[in-house]
Amino acid sequence: MEAVDSSGVGIKKENHLKEEKAFKTKMVLIGSIVLAVFCLALLIVWFVTWKVTASGSPEPQRLKAEKTNSSKPFSGNTSTATNPITNLTTTPPKKVCKTPACIALSYKLFSFGNKSVDPCVNFYEHACGRFSEHGISSSVPVWKTEIVHEAIADYVHRNKNAKTNSTSETILKQMFLLCEKEKIKKEQDISFYREVLADIKKVGIWPMIDPSFDESAFNMTQYLENMLVKIGLISFGIYSLDLHDVDVALKWDNRVNKGQETYDLEEFQKFARVANIQTDQKTIDSDMTEYARLQDRLGALRTATWHDGYGWAYHSDFEDLYSKNPLLNLESLINYFKSPNRPKITEFFNNHFTSWGTNMFVTSGNISLHQLILDTSPRSLANIFTFRVFQNALDVVTIKDSCAAFVAKKMPKDSLRIYMRNYFKKESRKLGAELANKMIQAYMKMFESSTWLHESTKKMNLRDVNLTRIVVGYSEELEESGDIDQIYDEFIDVSPSDSFYVLNRKMQSFIRKTHVHDLALGLYIPELAPLEFTAYFTPGQRLFVLPFRHLESPSFDASLPDVARIAIVGDTIGHKMRKFSNAQDFDNWDEKDREEYNKRIKCWTEQYVDYGVSSGRTLDGETTLDENYSDHLGITTAWSAYKELKDEKEDISIVGFEDYPPDKLFFHARALKHCNTNNAREQQISEGYSVSDFRVNGVLANMEEFAETFQCPVGSPMNPEKKCKMF
Repeated sequence: MEAVDSSGVGIKKENHLKEEKAFKTKMVLIGSIVLAVFCLALLIVWFVTWKVTASGSPEPQRLKAEKTNSSKPFSGNTSTATNPITNLTTTPPKKVCKTPACIALSYKLFSFGNKSVDPCVNFYEHACGRFSEHGISSSVPVWKTEIVHEAIADYVHRNKNAKTNSTSETILKQMFLLCEKEKIKKEQDISFYREVLADIKKVGIWPMIDPSFDESAFNMTQYLENMLVKIGLISFGIYSLDLHDVDVALKWDNRVNKGQETYDLEEFQKFARVANIQTDQKTIDSDMTEYARLQDRLGALRTATWHDGYGWAYHSDFEDLYSKNPLLNLESLINYFKSPNRPKITEFFNNHFTSWGTNMFVTSGNISLHQLILDTSPRSLANIFTFRVFQNALDVVTIKDSCAAFVAKKMPKDSLRIYMRNYFKKESRKLGAELANKMIQAYMKMFESSTWLHESTKKMNLRDVNLTRIVVGYSEELEESGDIDQIYDEFIDVSPSDSFYVLNRKMQSFIRKTHVHDLALGLYIPELAPLEFTAYFTPGQRLFVLPFRHLESPSFDASLPDVARIAIVGDTIGHKMRKFSNAQDFDNWDEKDREEYNKRIKCWTEQYVDYGVSSGRTLDGETTLDENYSDHLGITTAWSAYKELKDEKEDISIVGFEDYPPDKLFFHARALKHCNTNNAREQQISEGYSVSDFRVNGVLANMEEFAETFQCPVGSPMNPEKKCKMF
């Protein structure tokens, strides 16, 4: 009986052990499954988080932000939200850009903004709120001039011994290499002073250093003609010829203004000592006293004839100028620039020769330049003419910056040509031209679709736009082989043995002649306009230049989506288009159109002041009106151009923002242009510029398209009920 009982107990124990082992095995399996599920959940959470972050969605969580309509009133609370990823584009893009330019833009889009700020409350903070944390003092890139200067230096050093058939390139290399030798010198040597003395003698006798001067034999007309023809000077001490971007004007000579007498006298004494010129100190003292007195009289005449205190006096009747200034030999002055092979130059002078900034050339009696000349001794006049030759010699050999900068200023077209042919991506120019044309078409379409402008006003403004000359990067003549060299062959004769001074004196004359030549043919572009920081427009010429700085910016790279290029560079072009249509000149506008325009434009003045009040700052809406309204035109025109293009082409997405809607990318990329530090914004206020945050928030708040894109409720800061609108 006991044996049976013992066996039963053993069997039960054995069964219990089996059940316990099976239970433990089951628990291990369950635990493994739970752990696997937990890990998988973590992996999913991590992936979703990474995807949202990588997509760069700038949407903070806010109340029904993505599912509510922008027409819904603003409740004042936008902090609670559904998951913003639910509103992202679901159709995957066909192409993702992963180039350095796209990566750079992706980084800015993700890193510069404070994503905790609702874009419907403060889009500037949302896009630029963390800009200062990145150690960037300004959003402005390196000036393009510096890059071009480095390229010029690199090119000359690598090709200084290479033969070329280009006259302009030969002269540029000669000037650059002579400049480098010149910079090594501690002071000018005797060869320089001998060349200067020889030039002075070509003009006439310098009474201060030559006792043979005879006042009775003094011929003022001959002195002036020699200065012009033999030396190439157009600044004569008592007056000068000023070459504008539209015309050629008579004006005063700034170089003889007071302030440099001590420097000039020290240089003169050095000149006399090194050149071994015998001088009499009493004569020098007496002549310098008379020279200073003549300076004072010229300054007083300038002040007395300064037009309305602003200096914008114009007088374009050549016959009147000639008759009232017979001693200035104006006919020889004009003949100097004329060319038998260039009849348009003669025609140009007939219509564009004027006086600028002063009435001293057309007044009569005691307050006139003519009377001042009559009241001045021949000795004093001869001294100021010859001293002006000496001053000019010092000026042309003064090197203030690098030799590359020196050469680029003296030979801007030739420097650009070297850069364009050897370092510039030509596809960028093609893209720039296409964008400029699209922006112009969008701007004209905006004018044509105006609901209140009369047809006469529309036609006048559209005509002005059509007359505007567009230069993208550089003028066409830089593309043509031999065009520039032909001008050099006609207007300058340089020898390989020319010294630094002689070469620069010849180049000075060449620059002035070609300036007039380009004006006459309608080819003139201000020297550094293609290298300027921003787009350039001159109303007199109706010339718009989109400079290298934009075309070679990472923000305009060919690999970027079209929407990014339009938002950043297209917006810049649009900003200048207010001047294209001459919209500030109301002379030919319909009277009712003028009234309506003035009524609407006030909105931007009031809006900027109100923006200052709401942000605790005092902002001037009058001084910033032009910039603020131009910003409005810029982005509305860019948006129109983008929407037209969007219908034609598929958008490329950028890495990390594959699911970011292109419309949002447009506004976000444009905002990045204006990211700035707090200190920079305070400086903008002190200097009278529109502050960066308003150039984002204020401008976008006027656009219904922005509110629709980000689903901003009506009444929210970025979707106010009152908006400024023009056309």
